[in-house]
This record gives sequence, structure tokens and C-alpha cells, in this order.
Amino acid sequence: LITERIPGGEPLADALHLAPMQPLQWLLLGKMLCRFHDAGVCHDDINARNILRDARGGFHLLDFDKARLLPTGPWQAQNLERFRRSLEKFKAVDARFHFERPDWQALQSGYTGKSAV
Repeated sequence: LITERIPGGEPLADALHLAPMQPLQWLLLGKMLCRFHDAGVCHDDINARNILRDARGGFHLLDFDKARLLPTGPWQAQNLERFRRSLEKFKAVDARFHFERPDWQALQSGYTGKSAV
């Protein structure tokens, strides 16, 4: 078990309850998720509570007790879809939760590397 405090860190779920993120932030989140997937990290409990946004706007994936290392495969798209469902569940419970279709599109652009940023 490794524990480290992330200065100014707050769960993504809490941050999105308070205010929307800019498209660039969604894009950076997508890039972070892609880096983990490219390294073969399958985080089976990926959700908006297991991602922290730090004071600088960086993102950190937490809680690896259900994570596995896997070769490239369909699990990557399934894992990303699991994360999308997590965001949609928060939105369904709380109308003030800031997650919309363009947010997901920006995240996917960061994930696939198909962006101008």
C-alpha cells in the first residue's frame, strides 16, 4: 500500500458537482486514462471517485486494489465505457453534476490523441 497526499486534490465527482470543467481539462483527463491503458493497466473500479483533480488541474488515478496488468485488447474500450457510465450515474442522481456529451467527446479526443491541443 502506497499513500501520498496530493496537494489540493479532490475527487472528480466532487469537483464536477461544484463546477463544469473546461474542454482542455476533459482532454487532459482522456490523455491520462490513455497513458494507463497504454501501459496495460486495467482499473476494474474506475469511477469518478477514484480520480483526483489536483490544484494545478492534473489528474490522478487512485485505488488500485482491483487493477490488473493486461495486454492490449477490448478491455480498454470496456474500461473507458465503465468510466462513462460512472459519470452518467452521478449525473442521474444529481442534476447539478456537470457532465454533458461534449465533455465526453473532449475526453475521447484526448484519449485517442485526435486533438489540436
